[in-house]
Amino acid sequence: QLTVHRQQRELEQYVTSAHLASRMIYTAATSFDDIDERDILDLGCGCAILSIASVMMGPSESRTPGESKQADVQWLDKIPLHSSVTSVDVDPDALEIAKENVASVEMEDHIEFVHAQIAASGSQPTSEDIPVFDAAKAGRKFDTVVMK
Repeated sequence: QLTVHRQQRELEQYVTSAHLASRMIYTAATSFDDIDERDILDLGCGCAILSIASVMMGPSESRTPGESKQADVQWLDKIPLHSSVTSVDVDPDALEIAKENVASVEMEDHIEFVHAQIAASGSQPTSEDIPVFDAAKAGRKFDTVVMK
């Protein structure tokens, strides 16, 4: 079971249920082909539920038919390196919980965490301590953006 942290109203944080997260990512994967072998950006990742769901949907060819994804996470070793999830959040407490959740399901090698503000490219940070996330400056291009 994933841990969720105490939400902070000023950051407009709300809990996303496991059911809703799984349906969102399942729909993105099966109806739009937006998860499999894609570079995914999770904006405002919170406890990382959408990031984890994205990795769990992973490339379908990495599992045998009928194989349970939840019973054994060894199939994670088969995910190609070009599939990745980058999770961004402004809240350092949320990122710590997210890292714990990702570690609890052994997905540390598949999800990268970034402590940053989310704003338009070229925006000035509202805090000197937290940079603005800028994918272009980082030399990254993402195929799919998920957020709640």
